Amino acid sequence: MRPIEQTITVSGASTGTWWPLDIYTPNQVTTISVTLVSGSANYTVQFTNEDPFNTSITQQAVSHPVAALVGATTSQTGSTTTLMRAVRINTASGTGVLRVTVVQQSTA
Repeated sequence: MRPIEQTITVSGASTGTWWPLDIYTPNQVTTISVTLVSGSANYTVQFTNEDPFNTSITQQAVSHPVAALVGATTSQTGSTTTLMRAVRINTASGTGVLRVTVVQQSTA
């Protein structure tokens, strides 16, 4: 999977869109880096194992298993072997710009 790179403009509380991941990567490790480029923001990385393309349901959003990516206010990086079908960024408050990079790799 190619890395997902996205710049997000923060303007208060908002729920981000889901970024699908490759659930077929064997023995996968997912690394997420969120860089606070400017301003201030309170953000949480969330994941789901439900189908992010199914708009007839509300996907269950779970906070990232790395505590540093939950309620964060500074640049953070975290890695996990937890299987995630899609990820998103939720902002609770702030104004500024976040740069998000998601990389999956196989340890097989």
